[in-house]
Amino acid sequence: MNGSITIRLQELGIAEQHETAVDSQPSETSVSDEALIADVCLGSREALGILFRRYSRLVRGVALRVLKDASEADDLVQDVFLLIHRLCKTFDSSRASAQFWILQMAFRRAISRRRYLNSRHFYTQVGSVLPSRSSASRKQSGSGTPAGSGTCRASRTRRCAPGGARASTR
Repeated sequence: MNGSITIRLQELGIAEQHETAVDSQPSETSVSDEALIADVCLGSREALGILFRRYSRLVRGVALRVLKDASEADDLVQDVFLLIHRLCKTFDSSRASAQFWILQMAFRRAISRRRYLNSRHFYTQVGSVLPSRSSASRKQSGSGTPAGSGTCRASRTRRCAPGGARASTR
């Protein structure tokens, strides 16, 4: 996006006014990803920003395909780039390219996040889960937990008794 603006500004002759400021920093396309990761290890925020601009859309695409939720994908993008900052010393250019390393981290974090969200029933639809008893009858019985909310889970080996208590399978 910034590249197209720069081209338009150069066509208008405005870029010539800012050439001295732009030339003092290396251009984003001239520096390799491996060199940028090395700069991130040295504490360069600019290098991390360049990596973010290069790969944030790609990382978000991976996250969106795995997580199927835009806000979770956005959170994962931030998490991956913080992870890049924290784990930059583990990058080995002889094993893989920087792009592969970044995308592999994104995919692994997305799968891990998906498992976490599944365990918290994030992907279950609200309309498909119906409580077996109303809240009024729960208050009368003295049970503070809804039926099936952790005291008894339906499985192949256990059966649930009414009220959420575990029943004997004998």
